[in-house]
Amino acid sequence: MSNYIYYCSNCKKVFGAGEEKAGTEKICSECGMKLKSTGFLLDDWNEMDAEEREDWKTRWEEENEQARQERIRKIPVTTADLKIEYIIVGPIYTCAGMAADGSDSFAECVQNLKQQAYDKGADAVVGMKMEMTDGKMVMYGTAIRRKRAKKQ
Repeated sequence: MSNYIYYCSNCKKVFGAGEEKAGTEKICSECGMKLKSTGFLLDDWNEMDAEEREDWKTRWEEENEQARQERIRKIPVTTADLKIEYIIVGPIYTCAGMAADGSDSFAECVQNLKQQAYDKGADAVVGMKMEMTDGKMVMYGTAIRRKRAKKQ
């Protein structure tokens, strides 16, 4: 049995696990987050010096950050509802100072809503509303997660 190395981007720890099987998720025993499969065998990892291991960890962090930013960018924010089955994650809101034309504030608020939705594990924001008061833009909505089809 070959032991593979997995990495937790939340805890910043490396874990050894049993054989890698397609479609199986490994979960961090420390924080409960999904682990990244590194493709390294435990024996190969143990043969690396500390500097080489740190280089790999840095590379994985950079990959994780790029993937995270791309997922956040793709989160839809809509004033309407979506015609899908979903679970309500909860309300989210943000506030930003107003620019003269409001454009920077709007983009900043939308980005903040997407970030909050991502942090809560949501797939989208529905029912977004916006108000302008006392030189500030306030934006709020409901973070949702799509219902996944159950495997049979």
